Amino acid sequence: MARMRPVLITALVASLGFLPMALSDGAGAEVQRPLATVVIGGLVTSTVLTLLVLRRYIAGSCGWAGVRSRRSSRRPGIRRVTKRRVPGVS
Repeated sequence: MARMRPVLITALVASLGFLPMALSDGAGAEVQRPLATVVIGGLVTSTVLTLLVLRRYIAGSCGWAGVRSRRSSRRPGIRRVTKRRVPGVS
């Protein structure tokens, strides 16, 4: 969650930078407009994939990269009580 704001701001600034190119009407607009549209769409798609899909994939893959699964019932600081085995006693 801490990385959401920088990712969103970066994608927003990049998209806003291409907005004049996407709305241009002057000379060369027939080349610039489709290019800007594709770049803005790619930025939106990659941002959504980064924030939602990749995060769910990492969280669901058994705690890879330090991300804990929600299914884990153990909390830090709580130890399980186990029976001690005494040698020679069954």
